[in-house]
Amino acid sequence: MSGTDATATPRRSAPGSLSTGSSPTRNAQPRGKARSVASKSTGPSITDGESEYGEDNSKIGMEDSIDADVAGQDGDDGDYGDNGDDGDDEDEEDDEDYGNGGEEDDAAVSEAREIQYEVMTRLLPDLQKVTRDLKQHIDSGDDGNGVFAVILKAKRGAFRFYTQALNYPASQSHFIDFLLLEKFADRREPETTSIIRASLAANLVHAIDCIQQILNDDPVDILSFLKDLDVAFPQLLVTTSDCSSLSSLALEIRTQVFIWTLAAQPGEPDVAAAIASVFCASDNNKDDSSHEVSPNDIAGPFKSLCDTEETEKEVQNIASRIRQLAAVICKDKDNQGVRRLEEEYPLNTLLEDVYTRCLEQYRLVKEAEEEAEEEAEEEAEEEAEEEAEGDSNASEEDVFRDALGSLPSVLDSPVKVHIERRSPGVHKKEHRVRLQREPPLDASSDCSLATGMLLERDSDTSLPTTGKRRLGQGVDGDPVPPSKRQTLPSQQPASSSMPSSSMPHRATLPHGETSIPASDRPNLENVRAMRERNLHHARAQDLAPTATSRRRLATASPPPSLPHFPAITRQRNPWSDDDSTLLVKLIALERAKWSVIDRKHGHRFEIRRNQQAYRDRARNMKVDFLLADAVLPSGFDLVVLGKKEEMKVTAGRRNPHRKEDDQDENGRPINTRI
Repeated sequence: MSGTDATATPRRSAPGSLSTGSSPTRNAQPRGKARSVASKSTGPSITDGESEYGEDNSKIGMEDSIDADVAGQDGDDGDYGDNGDDGDDEDEEDDEDYGNGGEEDDAAVSEAREIQYEVMTRLLPDLQKVTRDLKQHIDSGDDGNGVFAVILKAKRGAFRFYTQALNYPASQSHFIDFLLLEKFADRREPETTSIIRASLAANLVHAIDCIQQILNDDPVDILSFLKDLDVAFPQLLVTTSDCSSLSSLALEIRTQVFIWTLAAQPGEPDVAAAIASVFCASDNNKDDSSHEVSPNDIAGPFKSLCDTEETEKEVQNIASRIRQLAAVICKDKDNQGVRRLEEEYPLNTLLEDVYTRCLEQYRLVKEAEEEAEEEAEEEAEEEAEEEAEGDSNASEEDVFRDALGSLPSVLDSPVKVHIERRSPGVHKKEHRVRLQREPPLDASSDCSLATGMLLERDSDTSLPTTGKRRLGQGVDGDPVPPSKRQTLPSQQPASSSMPSSSMPHRATLPHGETSIPASDRPNLENVRAMRERNLHHARAQDLAPTATSRRRLATASPPPSLPHFPAITRQRNPWSDDDSTLLVKLIALERAKWSVIDRKHGHRFEIRRNQQAYRDRARNMKVDFLLADAVLPSGFDLVVLGKKEEMKVTAGRRNPHRKEDDQDENGRPINTRI
């Protein structure tokens, strides 16, 4: 773009920050502000060595195709054209390129998109690299370093070369249109997801780079960029599929396209033509340039703001904006009218808003990439562990076989069998005592009882005694021998050492940092109790001995003694109920993004842990919730169970694939059993 400011020495603003202040004044362009459209040329004044936005990329062999595109377009279209805004013959060409005009064979279009998909798949690592390199170089900018400018120019040229190569051949935009990949999502989901994520990151970096150039008064064709941004926003620049909330910002972008299109017209501006080309879906509203446009002459249909079906409110907003623009410009059709529009709708404010949103969206994309990499590494580790366990089991069998010697030598030595016979009444007595201690539990009451226990908040409420180990009892309720009672405290498992809601919290952090109010704390002790109860019933059904099995066990020979291998112990830090409750809340808050939980909230835990520890604890708690027939807390659908956890839930006759929304009208969980 030509202009008096092109000779000024550009200064790059600090990474991640944009200058703010009053609106730009006339004839004195302040540094870091958007330039006035009334005093700048907006036509395609790009020389042979420049790209769409004014960058010299002749060294990468793209100038010939770009100059050919520029030569065949109108004066106010810029290098990108108007993307079908004028409703002339270019619309037919666009339809033919995309297979919508009916002149091109559908099979040929499908084949072209298949080829384009393969190109994007193979160039995906290169796109990710050039995107990452350009973003890092922009963030580490040095204003006074001449080497920085040369390297930036090279990285920018490589980035734009790949973005244009990856785009659909008919497109001249540097925003990659990844929406055509939706047809490949079901057939090749992992690859398609990676391509879409990388394309979205590239689009965001391109927008960030161009906005910084404009705000730094670098030579950029602003009208071409705004037209490009109008087509791409928001569907190619956001991580969510719901773009309706961004319609107001999309309207502001389209307003800027109108202002700069109007300013690019030589002589008296043709308001009707500008309105028709920018806002309307067809040129039915385009009258002769001598016709006086009034707000009453404006009618639809209008172009969609978010590439979706417009609501009545959006249509009213577009019509209202057009009337406002027409009313201002028709009062004074010379440059004063354009100046007033620019003062009322400053470009600087819009660009800063888009810049901030792009930075936030880029952060979300990078977090999603990190999560995908972590999941891939985790799956690889699980597969390696399973293979290692299989090899370990095979090697242990070999060791045992070598230690035992040949089978006949073992059988030659006499074996004395000591059989302890118990009267038949003993089993009935134990079963009767167990039933007295545990209330009957049937399938109809499992869900309601577990849900009620989970939702109990008052620590004074009576809890079932099942699942609690009293000081004088073992795991199954049997009395602990006196010789073992003295060593019991040091041998308690980690779960039994967790402080209950009635115990004082450890004062390892300032008061209130990790303390969870009793009203917001899920009763994890009740969940554990229900888990043990359901597991007990499942084992009782699966392992109930018959009379034949008892006789077989009584007459069987005991296994020969095996060599003793010392156990390898690891130091483990038990999870307290407060830390577990905090993790449940953070899973709902951060949507199970372990890296975000570690980075933003790791200091809130009593014991600092890593991402793997958060993931493992979340899996274990999900297993407890599923086995206890409890409602899954928010965000636990994103906690993916491994094969071992699924087998554990299945062994308890529970459904490992139950979702958060699997609830009846009363909020009780359903689909709990297999």
